[in-house]
Amino acid sequence: MRLLILGGGGAIGSAIARHADDTGLDTHVGLRPGAGRLCLASHPRIHRHDIDVADAVAVESLVAANAPDCIVMAAFPHGLAPQRQARKDMLLGMCRNLLAVLEGAHAAGFGGRIVWIGSALAIDRTGGTRSPHFRGAVKAAESLLAAQLAAQLGLALSEVRVFTGYGPFEQPQRLVPSLLRAALSGTRVPLVATPAHRDWIHYEDIARLCLAVASAPSPHAGPFHACTGKPADTHEIARLLGEITGMALVADTPFEGHDHYGDVPRGMPPTRADGIDWAPGIDLREGLARTWEWARTRAGREHLFAMAGAT
Repeated sequence: MRLLILGGGGAIGSAIARHADDTGLDTHVGLRPGAGRLCLASHPRIHRHDIDVADAVAVESLVAANAPDCIVMAAFPHGLAPQRQARKDMLLGMCRNLLAVLEGAHAAGFGGRIVWIGSALAIDRTGGTRSPHFRGAVKAAESLLAAQLAAQLGLALSEVRVFTGYGPFEQPQRLVPSLLRAALSGTRVPLVATPAHRDWIHYEDIARLCLAVASAPSPHAGPFHACTGKPADTHEIARLLGEITGMALVADTPFEGHDHYGDVPRGMPPTRADGIDWAPGIDLREGLARTWEWARTRAGREHLFAMAGAT
């Protein structure tokens, strides 16, 4: 199978690319110029293509030239959009990307499956789609729009809705990378006094689910939840990493701000009844131990410190 991952320079996109390459797939990634070089450096067989996924003509050309069997759409503007311009950029970026990818794939005559990476931030605490986050609301809108336009254009699309992913090359400002950086530098991280509960899922398990959806004979549109069904709170993550690293990682004084992500609702992993042969295979302790092992590599240190603006 030939796989094309758009947004292959991000944490999730690059994890899917590395896993696909490890399993022997003909793996192609679409990247912003200059992006993703570190997180893909260990896999030289992956084909890299510079592309702006908001350019429908460029998407059409890339799809037509490489004839993938499956496209994974993992590109999305970063951030939680606290400022007016950031909110505008995020919303407009989502619309441009969505239209360009689907219209470009359609124009290229793509007949395979599109696996669209969604987010659990789109879900509220009751399981509905009234997210308390602007980013989550944008992802909820993206989910509806992608499904509608794909159906209109005759494209087969399935959504994989990611809960709290973690692992190599995660965004450095998030909790797990912050704790890893503290372990490497001998510092401590202040946590909010009240822990937030999330369903933590290792990037490799997310990658496995994406490939399971991509290769299934006739999966439904989803969303398929990339989760374990076993939430853990943020303080538990810090405790486990402290045990794994053998270091005290939490500051005595709590963080005075608020947790940007807060609680994430409990997920329901897909079953064989959904037409997908997948189950999470990496438990939380093992996943954190693997991530700590990666953090001590040259690539891990470079990502955690250089990308965080640390010295």
